[in-house]
Amino acid sequence: MQLSHLISVLPRVRVRGDAKITGLCFDSRRVKRGDLFVALVGANADGHAFVPDAVASGAAAVLVERAVPGINVPQVVVKDTREALGKLSARFLNYPSRRLKVVGVTGTNGKTTTTYLIRAIVEAAGKKAGIIGTIAYSTGVEETEAVNTTPESLLTQQLLSEMVRAGMEYAVMEVSSQALDQGRVNDVDFAAAVFTNLSREHLDYHKTMARYARAKARLFALLPENAVSVVNGDDRYAKIVVGDRRGVIRFGFKKGMDVRVVRCETDVKGSRFSIVSPWGEMDLVTPLPGRHNVYNCVAAVSVAAALDIDCAAIARGVAALSSVPGRLEPVDVGQKFAVFVDYAHTAVALENVLMTVRELTKHRVIVLFGCGGERDKSKRRRMRVAAESLADHCVVTSDNPRGEDPKAIIDQVMRGAEDLSKFTVEIDRRVAITRAIELARPGDLVLIAGKGHETVQIFKDRRVRFDDREVAREVLRKAASSAP
Repeated sequence: MQLSHLISVLPRVRVRGDAKITGLCFDSRRVKRGDLFVALVGANADGHAFVPDAVASGAAAVLVERAVPGINVPQVVVKDTREALGKLSARFLNYPSRRLKVVGVTGTNGKTTTTYLIRAIVEAAGKKAGIIGTIAYSTGVEETEAVNTTPESLLTQQLLSEMVRAGMEYAVMEVSSQALDQGRVNDVDFAAAVFTNLSREHLDYHKTMARYARAKARLFALLPENAVSVVNGDDRYAKIVVGDRRGVIRFGFKKGMDVRVVRCETDVKGSRFSIVSPWGEMDLVTPLPGRHNVYNCVAAVSVAAALDIDCAAIARGVAALSSVPGRLEPVDVGQKFAVFVDYAHTAVALENVLMTVRELTKHRVIVLFGCGGERDKSKRRRMRVAAESLADHCVVTSDNPRGEDPKAIIDQVMRGAEDLSKFTVEIDRRVAITRAIELARPGDLVLIAGKGHETVQIFKDRRVRFDDREVAREVLRKAASSAP
């Protein structure tokens, strides 16, 4: 594609010359001959510094916010290269989202499970769905480990293009607040959007809850008039997120919801619930335990029904999803107590999952948790308060300390603890998991929180292989083999 043709979608550009463009790239280390190199300005690096390297590697032209001297290829000067990248990516790949039904799911908690439920429902209806989210990018061509919950606009468009080539009819994607704030999905044509909930998180980036909520609201502002809007009406931020948008489908347990849960039972084996909706009353069963998963199910049911998937397929899809990686995922080798691994890494998420597991056992709840380094420090005390008030025993350990001292993080977590007898402190996460499991008696429930599906632990100078599920399984098997 000629550069002049490609950039015709951009307003107010300055450029001299033309070139044939065979690809787009924003990483100078991956530039191929014929690429248009896009110089993104990030928090830690400025892509303009790498323009000479990109040209040396064969870039046919560059997209910049300011001209770079000494460059002998066309330079397209725009106000915002990140915004322009989204428009160019969609144009270069022939607008793949227009050939899919794209469902965007946003919220603090529940995004991953809700996307997996929607995909399960779509597949139960005999259709194909790709997925983009925290755990993986699955396009039908291949499945790769996720780098970001919502990738940069170029990769998002490439993934959607792969889905089109693979014959997908739906794309279900988690849409993070940072992605919305940075415009990564501005040029995705969404058929539907879902809001799960909003609680305190990512304030190291957004600074205030009001700004966080406004970032989430951008997903609904992007929707065309005929798109489906589904929101958790029980959440106090729902009105802020959807604004004055019409035709919004509200779901929840409270009276007045368009889709309302009227009966609900849950235990370690799953949940059984009934809903009243514009599509009639439905009795549903899911292997996913906990009230929070009922919310996730109802979100998925609501958007699927609004997209004209029949109720029988919806019920089959909800029943078919047995677990979601790292989301209250059971680890069972035949032990006499329950062990779950969950991604809860915020105070509200930890509080919610602890309230959930409290309903699943009449015995003790033992929780293991830590707090990540270089993230919102104010949540450390609040996570300890949630654990201390809702669990019978707390094992405090490292999460992903990154550039911080793990002991210093734990000291901040423990500051103000009222009953030290309820706590075991162990910096080494593997040893901590062992201790949590050793504390368990028949009928108890052990919750290993914080990392969920993650398979590495991040330190200042290294990343090491670490999977809570694998470690818990190893500990349980070793205990079983040494039992008399």
